[in-house]
Amino acid sequence: MSPGGQTLYVANSDFDLRYNGGTVQALALSGAGGLTERALCLQGALSGFAPLPGEDEASSASFKAACEGILQGGGVPCGAIGKNPNPVLYPGPCAPLGVEGFIRRSAIIGAFASGAIMVHPPEGQGEGARLFIPVRGDPSISFFEVDDDRSCAANPSACERSVRLDCGADSQGRCGADYRIGENAYESPRALRLPLEPVGIASSPAGSAIVTAHQTQTAASLIVNPWDAKPALTYVLSGLAAGPTEVAGLPVPGLVAACGDAISYQSGFLMTYRAQPVLDLLRYEPDAGSDPPRGYLTRALQLGITVNTSGADSRGVAVDDSERRACESACEAQWEACGEGCSDGRISCMAACTEIPVRFFVANRSPASLIVGKARTVPVPFEGVPPEGTQLCGPQRFTSAYETLEIHDTVPLAYGASRVSIGHIIDKDGLPALRVFAVAFDSRFIFSYDPVGRRIDAIIRTGRGPHAIAFDTFAPPPSVEVQGSVGARAHSFMYVGHFTDSYIGVVDLDARRPETFGSMILTLGQPESPQESQ
Repeated sequence: MSPGGQTLYVANSDFDLRYNGGTVQALALSGAGGLTERALCLQGALSGFAPLPGEDEASSASFKAACEGILQGGGVPCGAIGKNPNPVLYPGPCAPLGVEGFIRRSAIIGAFASGAIMVHPPEGQGEGARLFIPVRGDPSISFFEVDDDRSCAANPSACERSVRLDCGADSQGRCGADYRIGENAYESPRALRLPLEPVGIASSPAGSAIVTAHQTQTAASLIVNPWDAKPALTYVLSGLAAGPTEVAGLPVPGLVAACGDAISYQSGFLMTYRAQPVLDLLRYEPDAGSDPPRGYLTRALQLGITVNTSGADSRGVAVDDSERRACESACEAQWEACGEGCSDGRISCMAACTEIPVRFFVANRSPASLIVGKARTVPVPFEGVPPEGTQLCGPQRFTSAYETLEIHDTVPLAYGASRVSIGHIIDKDGLPALRVFAVAFDSRFIFSYDPVGRRIDAIIRTGRGPHAIAFDTFAPPPSVEVQGSVGARAHSFMYVGHFTDSYIGVVDLDARRPETFGSMILTLGQPESPQESQ
């Protein structure tokens, strides 16, 4: 999902080798005829276009009138596409909606794509974005130059940006070798080739370091991503536990950003494993002092998983730093109001924010559960008389910072827990509320976990093989009046990629619509069974 709400990027793996490769598609979300408008109108029709809490009759009538043309059926929920002929196998009230009209760009990659991440340069350091996709069939990491639509986040429906999906494609649409990382050892500063079976992938907050796990090689690879050149495979960390699976990047504490070069800190990555009950913390060291710089990875910490019967077979992992970010944003606002003379106060404020831990969540299969833990940041002050020329940060004289890990809870799930993502619902007051979504591939469920209430508050039935999920959430503050099309209404939808039958389901996450909340309201693409089952 692009951060500005314009595009949904979908990687098709061609897992049953029916075609001559996988594909990557850019689907239109915002604007007239986009998926967001279609889903919003269907959501409204299924609830009889009843006014939302606090909405007047005129606004509701205007919304209904606008939707009559979009649904192409006079406002009837399923419109011209008709009712779902098989709601048991493919949940949802309506027949599948063709995907062709939403595809803006597409390209061909190798078979067996296993994930995708989008990275952006830090704010103020240029535009542009890159999409990275691990491909097991090559093996390689394919990457794309895509549009940076972050400026559209304030009002996605009123923003018009180009759709870009550049990978040096030939006349048949197949991506070029210059957009595949890890195949050519001469492009690596250490003459490396990418190990087999790249699966999970994550990036550092600034997008400068990409880490991918290799599920059969007990290894993790580091790709350094310079924004003005082709990314390069720089290091392979071997000797890890058996079955590396998924990776998630830890956020950089605001204290580190405020201290700059005066503090030592290495970006961290959490890694899960299928075959052993452990969770690793990897560190990225850019090694800027070497000539030429050749970054590398280290395993800084290993945490045993002991809250479950076995603790083995961990899959997805996700990180939530929303509470700490809120604290750091308050520090920045206070510092901007005070000015340069309050720099020590800013450091002290940021140091206080490090006491708020970062939460992480792991999908574990032995037994099926959501593991809840915390990453705590520990700033290290210098004691005694520093050597001449030593840089120290703030009145506390910080020199470095690092994280510790702990696991403190486990939440039962259904069989086949596989993925975890952080998203938001729209609560009954029309405001975004954070939730952790855990996917159970085998059981066909997605669980919504409230980390504040520490409970499962919704169980969503899906089709066969739910896999990757992404979120289209827009909720302007009540004091802000947003102008635009149907898509300017507050909303939250979850897109579910169904691995087994090759289609996308759209789930309504707006609690103001009890008729449709937590259910699949739209099917995008004709479901198609795997080749061997036909």
